[in-house]
Amino acid sequence: LPHPDILSESGRALVAHHAVLVINVLGVGSEPRRGRVHRPEANAPLPLRQLWDTLDSLEELSPREAFHDAQSYREEVQRLFALGHASLEDLSVADGLFWRVFDQLARRAPEELADEMDAIRTGSADKYFCNFSVFRSLPDAWALGQVFPVAPIHRLDEPPTREGYLVDVTCDSDGRLARFPAHPNDPAPKTLPLHAIEEHEEYFIGVFLVGAYQETLGGLHNLFGDTHAVHVRLEDGEPHIEQVVEGESVADVLDWVQFPKQVLLDRVRREVERARAEGRLSAREATAFLRFYREGLAGYTYLEENLPPAAQ
Repeated sequence: LPHPDILSESGRALVAHHAVLVINVLGVGSEPRRGRVHRPEANAPLPLRQLWDTLDSLEELSPREAFHDAQSYREEVQRLFALGHASLEDLSVADGLFWRVFDQLARRAPEELADEMDAIRTGSADKYFCNFSVFRSLPDAWALGQVFPVAPIHRLDEPPTREGYLVDVTCDSDGRLARFPAHPNDPAPKTLPLHAIEEHEEYFIGVFLVGAYQETLGGLHNLFGDTHAVHVRLEDGEPHIEQVVEGESVADVLDWVQFPKQVLLDRVRREVERARAEGRLSAREATAFLRFYREGLAGYTYLEENLPPAAQ
């Protein structure tokens, strides 16, 4: 037999193990999962009273019937609130009753309601706002639905207590990671186990198997440029930083779209000088403004925690 020609699309798996994108979390958006739980008043909206009755008679209903009833009554209370026929307290009580039903059914019939509950969990998952652009650093995730391995890179001795997905800093609704590698309990998870984050706490997430292919395909969507790159070499088990390559500055990216740095500086300087001559800016304010503008042009295209003194 002739030797077969073997064609493979395994390039990323073969050559991208050295590369990881490290992103910092800027904040977390959480859906409130608990409202007030008590019996509604006799004059409360009908669907709110029906939601209470569903919880009260949970053992008498089939799990699927109870779940869909609770979901329907909650949505009806939300609709009445939007029309001005239900109060904010009614809305809070409806949320509390719904999640009480959800939790009890999750313990009682997790397999029978797996699909419905997964959809609810995904819809109420935390949004981890991250300092990156999907379109710049992970274009295959957006364009082709490529699934990248994603995991926190610290606090690995702590069990994660939240479920979430990653949202980037672009204005585009497609700028998110909400598909993750399969595991034994879920062949296509839309959320990732993550840690709860306290205010002002740093939290870093790694996206693996990236590398040159993603770098060359990435675009300037929302004018986010190349990220910083750190070349690390391992010698006898010890890491050594060989080189730090700074990412593109604001001026670099603006130059790509035909807004040269010097032209912008000259234009702003003329406007500042005119404002100072007309008394709209003091000499000190004019100097601070120009310094802030220069530092902005020299800065990173992604969010920086340390603002220049003039910006504080």
